[in-house]
Amino acid sequence: MLGKNAVAAADGSPWEKLARWLAAWGQSWRSRPHRQLRLCENLSLGERRFLSVIEVGRQKFLVGGSGNSLVMLSRLPGAADEDVSPKMSRGEQQP
Repeated sequence: MLGKNAVAAADGSPWEKLARWLAAWGQSWRSRPHRQLRLCENLSLGERRFLSVIEVGRQKFLVGGSGNSLVMLSRLPGAADEDVSPKMSRGEQQP
């Protein structure tokens, strides 16, 4: 019968190596910086052309691209716009 410290006593055992690896991975995962740039959607239009929705912080942009160019087509309404506009109570109509 194995004691409580049987895994810890087996220096260099596969379980101990796995435990150290998981602990190191957990530390590196938590220390990663928050990403500000995110690809929300991508639509291929064929012949190396595409449309993409890109989120930067809390703003979204519609971007078009081809084999040798990239163009911002529009800034999309989103969460950043909602914070700027005044909050309306129920029953009020927007001017």
